[in-house]
Amino acid sequence: MQTKDISYVTLSLDGEYGGRLVSAVNRRFFGTQVQIPRFGWSNSAYVDPLSRMAAATLLYKDPEFKGYTPITPNQSGAILAAGERFGYPEVLGFVLYGSGFWSRDIENRQECEALYRGIKDQRRSLGLSRDDLRSKLLVINPGLEKKYTAPNGISPVVLPGLTKVLIPEVLELPAGLYMYDRASDNGLPAHQDLGKGQKSFIIPDDFAPGLWALIRGGGDIGNIVLSLRRELKFDREDLYLLQNAPNHGGLAFRMTMSPADMN
Repeated sequence: MQTKDISYVTLSLDGEYGGRLVSAVNRRFFGTQVQIPRFGWSNSAYVDPLSRMAAATLLYKDPEFKGYTPITPNQSGAILAAGERFGYPEVLGFVLYGSGFWSRDIENRQECEALYRGIKDQRRSLGLSRDDLRSKLLVINPGLEKKYTAPNGISPVVLPGLTKVLIPEVLELPAGLYMYDRASDNGLPAHQDLGKGQKSFIIPDDFAPGLWALIRGGGDIGNIVLSLRRELKFDREDLYLLQNAPNHGGLAFRMTMSPADMN
């Protein structure tokens, strides 16, 4: 599909690349908790936040999928602003909250530490200062690597050139529901965008240090919800935390296409 200057496809089992991408993800991460189901009530392929990282990794590393990149918050917002209906929720990114120090009580502490180390090591190429590392970080398109000593056999990583790290000011607001229409901060609402509007941005009451998935809810185009749902740990049951998700509990995955791959 195409909206203005953005051409995109939704991952499906019978699409030109969909079935091959699903198989490639499942092969690459065989033996871990990552798996994209190959069955369901439709031909759509649904991912959880963990397998979304895995799919981003394949698009980044496998030449077979050259020309496709995971959708960003800015692109998702542009498609939404153009009036495109999209019935399923999708992950826009991940929020790393904790400044490098996490309690042992946090279930995904090792994943937080691994992703933080990757960001810290590549701080300059990501355009971050040392002070920036103390902020709540929005990590767009991180990847995964197999690591058998890590929980569930995988660890999040920075994919140079693909992974972006932003510091949205809206994440510093207290818990609450914020209404907006315009999203001028890289696909998220800035302070000046908040007030009246049809869309809502939710910061939950239990927003605390850890690794969270930033999810745009599906449904009525006039009531799109950007919400933060915490990943308690990298386990499939605990990753399906989106309110009002479809019965299968999955999230859709959209990819943008470069001009050379549109024909």
